[in-house]
Amino acid sequence: MGFGSMFPNDDEEEIRPALSGAMQHQEKRIEILEDKRITLALQLTEAHAKIRELQNSSELAWAAGFFDGEGCVFIRTYQRKSGPASYLSLSVSQTDRELLERFQEAVGVGKINGPYHNGSGRKPKYQWEVGKRPGVNQVIKVLISRISHVKRLQIQKALALVDAGSIK
Repeated sequence: MGFGSMFPNDDEEEIRPALSGAMQHQEKRIEILEDKRITLALQLTEAHAKIRELQNSSELAWAAGFFDGEGCVFIRTYQRKSGPASYLSLSVSQTDRELLERFQEAVGVGKINGPYHNGSGRKPKYQWEVGKRPGVNQVIKVLISRISHVKRLQIQKALALVDAGSIK
């Protein structure tokens, strides 16, 4: 169907350029809107990243305080065929498993064990722990600048003893 039958009073040759120009204008508007949409999406993504960064920072600050107050730095020893060996372990014990899950999420490693029943009508206890060196190193890396001097010294002393092979 040609333009002539759609617009009997107008010449097809006059309408075609006008429609073409209108379509080009509409396509440009769509392009501009698409660019604005992409820009807004990027800004939103950047804003979400900043929010996540702030949340991660505050979660790590919380985790550092939690570990400072409730955490334990200790050295485990075990027997190998070649003789005794030791490794650094970090743990937090708590009757509230949700707090340990929050801590685990913040530091990104570790395992939660339990519940352990202590008897005498006490609440069951759970324990978050990490003992493999890469996991220990990760926790130290994310918390070391946020924990107290006392806890930092505990970690440094324990690492020095394990690395020197002084524990038998």
